[in-house]
Amino acid sequence: MQPAASPSAASADPAAREAHDELVAEGRRSLAQHGSTFHLAHLLLGRRAAEDVELLYGFFRFVDDVVDEQPEAAARRDLARVRADLIARRSADPAVQGYLRFCERRPADPLVIQEFLAGVEQDLVPRPYESVDELLRYGYRVAGTVGLTMCALFEVKDRDALPFAVDLGVGMQLTNICRDVMEDARRGRVYLPAEWTGGALDPAQLAARAGDTECRARAAVERLLALADRYYRSADAGMVHLPARARAAVLTASRCYEAIGGKVLATPKNRLPERVHVGAAGKFVHLARAAGAAVRIALAGRGGREPRHLPGLHVALHGKPGADPLAG
Repeated sequence: MQPAASPSAASADPAAREAHDELVAEGRRSLAQHGSTFHLAHLLLGRRAAEDVELLYGFFRFVDDVVDEQPEAAARRDLARVRADLIARRSADPAVQGYLRFCERRPADPLVIQEFLAGVEQDLVPRPYESVDELLRYGYRVAGTVGLTMCALFEVKDRDALPFAVDLGVGMQLTNICRDVMEDARRGRVYLPAEWTGGALDPAQLAARAGDTECRARAAVERLLALADRYYRSADAGMVHLPARARAAVLTASRCYEAIGGKVLATPKNRLPERVHVGAAGKFVHLARAAGAAVRIALAGRGGREPRHLPGLHVALHGKPGADPLAG
């Protein structure tokens, strides 16, 4: 299969344009089915940026499914094929084709996507995370990298913006972990750091809500959500680097994700919920909150002061692409 055609070639060649539209449509279907929060947010973007979000989401979802829905040996084989396809810049997988199409349109860093693939691969062999730093490195790989890729999508050229993008991804991933504790436990996975749970938790005991296991997990969830809030607030400070429409879309996704954490905390003390959602009405409330935040950020940006990233947030990420270079 030949590499995806360039945007100009795609517009001139009806067959290339049709192939491009099919890739976008597949990503759009995946986004609508699995990513309702991101689906709402991406509607705020212009057509071209929205198409690129759809291509990206289709790829990220495809790679997640490779790991989550197959035996280990098959998943490793497929991940190796994805890596080879990215190097060769051609693929038989529509989702990978979509990502390659995106890379021809936007300045994506190939090191970032390799970090993402390495993070997803960690899920093939469930293991306890002993420390918060270990968990933050995992969060960087599977979600901070997505934030960095979105910077490429929005053509953010100021490298000072990158650590803030990482922070939003990490905050969202910590929220995901806290939302999915019980679901993950039933799949034999525990992402809560053992240093905050008094030792590694047994997934089977957690899934059965046995003994004090759930109580220990809930205490760690509360601490993780407080930590996630630090990353969200840092991400807010960096929103000034984004174009106005992108800022509104990213803030919408951020506020909806933060609300998930609030729903987790609203469950009875020492208990953990099943997977919680922010309903359609709630999403529009958070859309309004995001609009207000976008206005405040725009007004603050007129003062001409560049936001300063807190390097302490990236001590565990030292040396990673896009991480704060002052962290260490």
